[in-house]
Amino acid sequence: MDELKQWYKENLPARIDALEVARSLFDQNKDKGIQFIKRIAHALKGSGATYGFKDITDAAEELESASDKDILLKFKCLIKILKDIVAVDDESFRVFDGKGKTGILIVDDDSAICHILENKLSSPKRIIHIAHTASEAYQLIESYPISLIIIDIVLPDDDGRNLLVKLREDLRTASVTIFMLASIAGTQLKTECYALGADDFFEKPLDCDSFVTFVSARLHKDKQISHRLHNDPLTDLLNRVALTEAFDRKSAYANRSKEDFSLAIIDLDFFKTVNDTYGHAMGDKVLREFSRMIVDGFRKSDILGRWGGEEFIVLFPNTSEEGAKNALIKVLDTIREHSFLMTPKNVNINLTFSAGVSSIDLEGSFSDNIDKADKLLYIAKMTGRNRILSSQDKNYFLKMKVLLAEDDKFISRIVMKQLEDEGFDVDHFEDGLAALKAVKQKEKLQNYYNLILLDVSMPLMDGFEVLKKVRKLSSYTKTPVIMLTAKDRKRDIIYGIQHGANDYVVKPFNPKRLVDRIRAVLRSNNNDLVPQSNFKNEK
Repeated sequence: MDELKQWYKENLPARIDALEVARSLFDQNKDKGIQFIKRIAHALKGSGATYGFKDITDAAEELESASDKDILLKFKCLIKILKDIVAVDDESFRVFDGKGKTGILIVDDDSAICHILENKLSSPKRIIHIAHTASEAYQLIESYPISLIIIDIVLPDDDGRNLLVKLREDLRTASVTIFMLASIAGTQLKTECYALGADDFFEKPLDCDSFVTFVSARLHKDKQISHRLHNDPLTDLLNRVALTEAFDRKSAYANRSKEDFSLAIIDLDFFKTVNDTYGHAMGDKVLREFSRMIVDGFRKSDILGRWGGEEFIVLFPNTSEEGAKNALIKVLDTIREHSFLMTPKNVNINLTFSAGVSSIDLEGSFSDNIDKADKLLYIAKMTGRNRILSSQDKNYFLKMKVLLAEDDKFISRIVMKQLEDEGFDVDHFEDGLAALKAVKQKEKLQNYYNLILLDVSMPLMDGFEVLKKVRKLSSYTKTPVIMLTAKDRKRDIIYGIQHGANDYVVKPFNPKRLVDRIRAVLRSNNNDLVPQSNFKNEK
């Protein structure tokens, strides 16, 4: 029933638009307007209560039975009820531009047509963009989220059909609804436009009222589809696809306007323990509640999304790194004070998060900029969690100590350079026996390695033997160990994992990918222990 109620609610904007058209008709022809209004009221009267909206049925019934004198008053009452319901629904999730508005682009060199369509299509939940040329249209598409494009065939700098082809080849607009307009439209022209990717074709002069209703219905249908494609089903925040699109659009605008632009990656601390202790259903409940809280904590212009698991991305348009960090600190303070109730076990959990925040490098890709912030997040995790680090926090930039046991000089040189470039302090040994001695020496000095990389085949002592002996040392029972090998044999991988290896990397490998695996192992290993004070039994 909840799904049917949501479906009905999502289709109300089209009914509102139809009522507005009927209201316009009332001003031109009172009798026909009243008939139109009452037909719509009759339909709403029958469906409202059926889908759980008794107030719609009651208001529609009063409108249907209203006298000619009272009809406008009852009309306003019904419209208000419908708009209030739709407004609540619209605030339930955040769309791409963070403002909850749908973008419509009109591409036509006729100013009169643009003016009429702008007036007819305008609403509080829409932003109408006007372009008189194809080049202007592209500039607007680069800067704003567009949900529907209306293109005239004849443009000063290009043929509308050429623009249609370019838009269908562009990933940003490949799936956007496009309507074509033409003053003279034969079957051949219509067929060609449909073949090139147009969703519909309209002849001028337009029947504006019918066109507006058609646009509203199409936008609403597209919104439902877009929401499913661009929003994370668990938290209702944007997903990776939507975040990537938003980043591309906002970075292009920041590049032109020379405005600040920052990015943060957030990771819930010790979330693995929540899932392990209370189950994934409770973990999902925490993620949903956490998502609602951070949406309320940030500005509407900030763009939030779930990156995966317990990781979230926040884009901060027109915001410096320092400003973004201050915003994150306020949200972290709110999360620290909040208790997540784990029913039915009746346990309160107090959680925190760690975050890395950095200014956007406009020359870099989305992936490159996430990597910058992720390095800061990693340091925040490794230096105690429950904190937000930016590139200005130099005191936290501690070098992690890595032991590399690899007898291949070429591979060793490449791996060492990549690790040192990433900020790791590397000790290299060419045989297993020397590597094991170094581990024991560090243990005596209580100056331990944070990570060990072991080649399987080495002189004097192979990697498996080093692994087994390292795991017997009391200080190295949980130190992450990654095995390196040229042999992609399943039994060797199983053997290594059974004797305590955390990961297994097969040569040849991409050095940058190896660093990504190292970070993942370190972060996972660092999440295994959780302070018991975070969990409070309610009696």
